[in-house]
Amino acid sequence: MPYFVIIAAVVRSDAGIASTVALLAVYQVIYLAPVLVIAALSQRASGSHEAWRGESIRAFLARHQNRLLATILFLAALVLLAVGTYGIVTT
Repeated sequence: MPYFVIIAAVVRSDAGIASTVALLAVYQVIYLAPVLVIAALSQRASGSHEAWRGESIRAFLARHQNRLLATILFLAALVLLAVGTYGIVTT
């Protein structure tokens, strides 16, 4: 349900067409990011010949958890920075 609420709010806003499309594109990427990460990790694990693929994913996450967390937080900070900059410039 929140998916449609956000889309309706962005479409009803007074933003221009380019801003609306950009906001919807960013929202789509954020909304689908967990699904894409799971799909990528699943694809990576399926390439291995291990009996239990979950162990491969767990081991990957254990090895790279700090880098993954830092990357996710960095991307979130970039989005917030872009939104803040846009707000300052348009005010």
